[in-house]
Amino acid sequence: MGSCNEGHRSGSGGWLSRRRQLYGGRGSAFERSFCLKIDELSRRDPVGYDIRMFHKLKAVAAWSLLVLIAFATISPIQYRPTLPISSSFEHLAAFAVLGAFFYLAYPRHIAFVCLIALGSAVVLELVQQLTPDRHGRIPDAIEKIAGGAAGIVAGRAILHLERAKRWFQN
Repeated sequence: MGSCNEGHRSGSGGWLSRRRQLYGGRGSAFERSFCLKIDELSRRDPVGYDIRMFHKLKAVAAWSLLVLIAFATISPIQYRPTLPISSSFEHLAAFAVLGAFFYLAYPRHIAFVCLIALGSAVVLELVQQLTPDRHGRIPDAIEKIAGGAAGIVAGRAILHLERAKRWFQN
């Protein structure tokens, strides 16, 4: 909807045109200025557009990381990427980054973030039981859950510090 006079998807008139039909007239000066303000705000603002794109980028990064972790967890052992550190630290670090990414992408949906970050650790360990060359173990699941929880806490701390920084600047 580009302006207040445009209709909804059904093709009927907008809320302002329906009000005019009921009460007659062009509407008050407030209504006309309100519609102009809505039209002005609905135009693309380059700064606002960049912020929205950044939020989408955070979500894409979080989901991409989940896919990468799922691939590394479920794929045959020869395709699994390895690092010159212990596998326990790999589990902890990967899920900490996953938890932080999901919290930063969806800060108002903490239950969803916990379900994805912590639940995926359990589900991926269970799915490993279905592959012949991998094995899911409870200690691995606990490491991944701890990493996911630490990442969620870190993401929350990052947002809290960012808000505090803005508050102190004003």
